[in-house]
Amino acid sequence: DESVAEQPSGKRQKCSQYIHGLYDRAISFSHGLSDHELDAAKWARVLEKLYAIFTCCPEAKPVGLDLHPADMAGNFKKIRELCGSRSCNTVLKRTNNLWKYCRWHQKFFYQKSPLPFTPSDIAEYIWESHQDGATYSALRSFTEAVNFGIHILGWPIRALGQPIIDSFTRGLLDKAAMSRPGRKQARPLTVKEVCHLE
Repeated sequence: DESVAEQPSGKRQKCSQYIHGLYDRAISFSHGLSDHELDAAKWARVLEKLYAIFTCCPEAKPVGLDLHPADMAGNFKKIRELCGSRSCNTVLKRTNNLWKYCRWHQKFFYQKSPLPFTPSDIAEYIWESHQDGATYSALRSFTEAVNFGIHILGWPIRALGQPIIDSFTRGLLDKAAMSRPGRKQARPLTVKEVCHLE
């Protein structure tokens, strides 16, 4: 049937160039570093930030983790071992949240150390973040970072036996979860687009 004849090759080529150009702007296909080098660079940033937290806040340093200013390579190796099998992206996300909390705490409470964690300090930080318009995902990400700090990094809690997230803060998080906007699902990729990405 002539009405469903195949598109001219010129039109197909134009569409193909458009699709390639669309994704080339969003994805770098020609970076000069290998995946291993990119991962190593990302880990270096994470470990430097964790080292800064450990040295700026002595209470943050887990028992048994000896850090020596003259041996940075050894320090980073020990901190990397402390993170266990967690992915670099996960550790980076948690570390960024903990870093923001420590900086906020030092500005808000001046001479008081951010650690050990206290339910009241955590509640104050989440409440202020909520008042400043933080999204539910940002608030939830911080609570996950607190759990990471306690259970993975070994950060202490001042009020042992009490939940680190108090009932008021849990209620605030539950209400924020209900007001989340609905997820907008993107359209599926076409075969041609998937082939190009691969």
